[in-house]
Amino acid sequence: MTNKISKMKWQQLMSLAIQFKQLAPWEWMGDSEMFGIQHPETGLTYYCTVMGMGGELFALGMYKGLKGLDTLMEIATGLADPEEMLFTQDCLMLSLEDKEELLEEDEALYKKLGFSFKGKKAYPTFHDYSPGFMPWTIQTEEEADTMILIISQALEVARTCKDDLEMLYHEESEDDESVVAAARVWKYVGDTWKDEWELYRDEDFIDDLPDVEVSELYMRTHLSRLPKRADKVWIMDIFHVMMPVQENEDERPYFPLMMLAIEQETGMIVAQEMLPLENVRTELQKSLINMFKGKNTGYIPAEIIIGREETEDYLTLFEDYLGCAISFDEDTADYLNELKQELFESFGDN
Repeated sequence: MTNKISKMKWQQLMSLAIQFKQLAPWEWMGDSEMFGIQHPETGLTYYCTVMGMGGELFALGMYKGLKGLDTLMEIATGLADPEEMLFTQDCLMLSLEDKEELLEEDEALYKKLGFSFKGKKAYPTFHDYSPGFMPWTIQTEEEADTMILIISQALEVARTCKDDLEMLYHEESEDDESVVAAARVWKYVGDTWKDEWELYRDEDFIDDLPDVEVSELYMRTHLSRLPKRADKVWIMDIFHVMMPVQENEDERPYFPLMMLAIEQETGMIVAQEMLPLENVRTELQKSLINMFKGKNTGYIPAEIIIGREETEDYLTLFEDYLGCAISFDEDTADYLNELKQELFESFGDN
């Protein structure tokens, strides 16, 4: 993947990163001091948070849209799973790293541009975090322009907050139980930035259903002759495998999806299918059929138990065609996590 960002844009980004380090806003801002900056052209709001108060990660996270805000709320409340965040967060991030912590593409970029820094946490990185993909150095002028815009305004907000941190707290919303989040959002109006409070309620965070093709003809054709086993119960999950795949040297690595079925009574894995991230929409139903028609199966169980809501969203799309009960049991999540950990370790041994 060829980086299309001009040296002039990289110089702008590096200058902003130096300002960020010198300002050190993490000295007075933490995860709970969140604010929004709306892109004047796209209308997308980037919800920003400063990291570094803990003394380990020094960064400015710019989370995209309401899903990004939802992620920030999980981080602030301690509900975020650090491992899952690698697969789900959608944001741009400026971070300060030690030289030995740089990704290969960052090292190559520094060498190409001739930039060099000295000291601890001196090397800026500008990464895109997209769901299901490895963190990756931004590649396009559009991404660079967006980061320049958001970081520039975020620095202004941080400077203002140094003298008045209370400006990011909306006291009135704390008395309204229907409000789950409040953010002060800066918008470019006319020729200047103006801020206003935006309040969010549960209905603002409705999850989109997975974008999956379900063909009734295909499902019924392949399932019609399979017997139903009333004595069988499966535990199923669909999850990202913690082993990035890079199909071509210049392509961004991604975390493939695995669909796993375990027979509840024996605890044995009866079927597993790998799903390429970019083709989940069309491949999911084919992989599901393969699991029911596999050499160790050849039947549809009486019940499928799911331990994660994300998997439930996928599989309930097929419930009418399977003719078996699909139930959610959050206690199953711990069992699945242990099983997946063992599975990942076995991959590492191969």
